[in-house]
Amino acid sequence: MNLEECKIYLKNFLDKKCKNKDLDSQLEWLKTYKFTRENGVDEDSTTLAKAIYFIIWHTSKNNKYSLPLLTSWQSMEENYGGETINTFNTLFQENLEGAKLYIPETENEFYEKVKEFQNLYLTIGNFMLLPKGKSSGATLNTKKGSYNFRYKDYCDLFLFDLFETNNLDDLKDVNKEYFENLTKEEFFKKNFLKDYYENNKPKIIFQHYNDDGKYYPYYWWQFRNTQAHSDEYRNFALTYIEEATKIINYRANKMTKILRQRLKG
Repeated sequence: MNLEECKIYLKNFLDKKCKNKDLDSQLEWLKTYKFTRENGVDEDSTTLAKAIYFIIWHTSKNNKYSLPLLTSWQSMEENYGGETINTFNTLFQENLEGAKLYIPETENEFYEKVKEFQNLYLTIGNFMLLPKGKSSGATLNTKKGSYNFRYKDYCDLFLFDLFETNNLDDLKDVNKEYFENLTKEEFFKKNFLKDYYENNKPKIIFQHYNDDGKYYPYYWWQFRNTQAHSDEYRNFALTYIEEATKIINYRANKMTKILRQRLKG
């Protein structure tokens, strides 16, 4: 698809899904639309998600949000992969099996908040693009999301390493054209990740444990005696939901504002 076809695709989707045909109302609805898998493709890589990505981030001299190597739909397919920013499964697991290890199912208030976040984390404000060049069979997406690597899908730890350590230099090297054409500040600004950036460097948002100045994720399945860590888990989970929700809502507002300008223009 080209840019105009992406706009038509999105507008047709909104017209089909929304009884209200007013664009502002439709985009307000889009902020909380829960994406679903499409023919086995993850929610952040569906045709709808990619159409939105292309409308917002296509390379153009008139587009201040342009990302490198995004001149066409084909170039996006070749160079980028969709990424869900703030994880759900790491902390709670898909069917809440993880949460149930720590918190009794009778705690309705806790589970109401968890289920609200379960609906929110698969919305457009939690999606972005990452360059998908591979090193040793891995991409930036798979390194961030792998439970066998140190980030366990926590975005703050991943972004900190991406820009402040050499742990991901092999992947930065194979994606050299992307990183050479996008400064660190531009990366956070164009991807609407201001909450992850402070004092000119990535910010550790969540209270991961610290070992000699290095941050490691609370990976909750490491504990054998889960009940002994119940209060600790509850506090971390509720803080995580609160902070991640703010980030998602902020990004959704920014993204739909740009979509409104593009679709009306």
